[in-house]
Amino acid sequence: MATSLYNQSASSRSYQMKSLDAANRALAASFQPLAASLEAPLKAHVQQIHQNAKALDQQTKNLERETAKLSRQTKEWNAVVNKTSRGLKEIGDVQNWAEMIERELAIVEETLRIVDEGEDISGILESAYHQSS
Repeated sequence: MATSLYNQSASSRSYQMKSLDAANRALAASFQPLAASLEAPLKAHVQQIHQNAKALDQQTKNLERETAKLSRQTKEWNAVVNKTSRGLKEIGDVQNWAEMIERELAIVEETLRIVDEGEDISGILESAYHQSS
């Protein structure tokens, strides 16, 4: 009797295992269309994400390249501005020098006029000299 119970139990377990296996396969088969319907949009989104990542990488490289170009151009423009500023300063220095020469020549001219006319020039020269300083 124990043997027959054992055989029945084994047979029952075997049947249960086969039934469970069949149920698992049926369940998996029933989920396959659902999984496929969910997987397709996910794959499309993943592909879009990868394409966007590639595009962003390319745009980043382009931005870095253009930024480097802009940096070089800015340095060149700064050099031109500095050179122009120095030139303008020199022009200002030359203008100041020319104005000083012009004042001194005016003093010399006035002095020569006074000498030609025979006037006393000592007071006039002193006041003209102090005005130019």
